[in-house]
Amino acid sequence: MKTSEFIKRVEKLGYKTVKIDSYIIVYDPDNMDERVGAVNIYCERQLSIYDAIYDLTKLLIEYAETPLDERETEKKYYVKVFNNFEGFLYVYADCVMLSARVDDSRGQFTQKDIDELKQRYDIPLDWDKVKLIEVEDDEND
Repeated sequence: MKTSEFIKRVEKLGYKTVKIDSYIIVYDPDNMDERVGAVNIYCERQLSIYDAIYDLTKLLIEYAETPLDERETEKKYYVKVFNNFEGFLYVYADCVMLSARVDDSRGQFTQKDIDELKQRYDIPLDWDKVKLIEVEDDEND
């Protein structure tokens, strides 16, 4: 389960969440002094349950059991080839093109995608000269 999904689902149950250091602390919305649960963002299977109902307990356990590499959304990038309006790389199935930047998944690439694109014979770019522009986090969710 992604961290962002965990927080949304907990808050949908009516609880409040706060990130403190490496923990997501879950609070009773009527009493922000009372913790009902907590889970470590950077350690698997490390959680605390103080006074949580069944649905929240299930979420805490599910998140705690999620492997660390599956918790965070992988960063995505736009590949800017030319320094002009239509200099962004897009890949549509077998078609490779440059166009104006559009918030479209076909023009957003993970680092793994970029490494694979570098190996393609039909994309003869000087990868040392392209610019990678990080897609805003809220667009990745």
